[in-house]
Amino acid sequence: MPCFHRFYDELIPNQNLVEYLFIGTFNPSWNAENENNAEYFYGRETNFFWCICPHAFNRNCLIDKGKPEWLSFCEQNLIGLTDLIKNIENADQENDQHVQLLTNGFQDKNLDLRENGQYIFNIDFNTDDIIKYITSRRNSLKGVFFTRRTDNGIRRIWEQWCQISNHCNELSIYNAVLPTPSLRGGGTLKSTISTWRTEIEKCSQD
Repeated sequence: MPCFHRFYDELIPNQNLVEYLFIGTFNPSWNAENENNAEYFYGRETNFFWCICPHAFNRNCLIDKGKPEWLSFCEQNLIGLTDLIKNIENADQENDQHVQLLTNGFQDKNLDLRENGQYIFNIDFNTDDIIKYITSRRNSLKGVFFTRRTDNGIRRIWEQWCQISNHCNELSIYNAVLPTPSLRGGGTLKSTISTWRTEIEKCSQD
């Protein structure tokens, strides 16, 4: 059966007011063997979003907290969270290769791998819904951010972000790419927080 997003029913933020929209890639509903599964967006133990983002907003680290505290932080700071991918349509949980690619390390590049010239996975993207959401919130959104800085190995995924970025530009909404909160890109926690804070401050100035 397909592998849906773990938070499929929460992919569109439902807060009354959102000024900052953070966009990730995918969080599979299938569980990892090492139990490194997320309670909420960016909630895996190997992801530092809930340390980086609060610090970027000059708040206390929430990495040791859980979903109730994370939702409260988002509500208080007018933050919305979503991901680019809704569903891996042809994923087969009986296929060991599929399970390994989707749950071992949670690397975005695994979603864009090819075999014999064909993509292994058929992806159902969330792009159209994100664009509609941005349009509907155009008067309140100050910044839209993709929590991935490079397109290395993720051509199809990067193309979706480019569509969203272009749409934001048409609406004069600030948008930017951010260093990954998983710190896989090689940056330090301190430098990543600094970069995030700088980008948020750019779009927060009236």
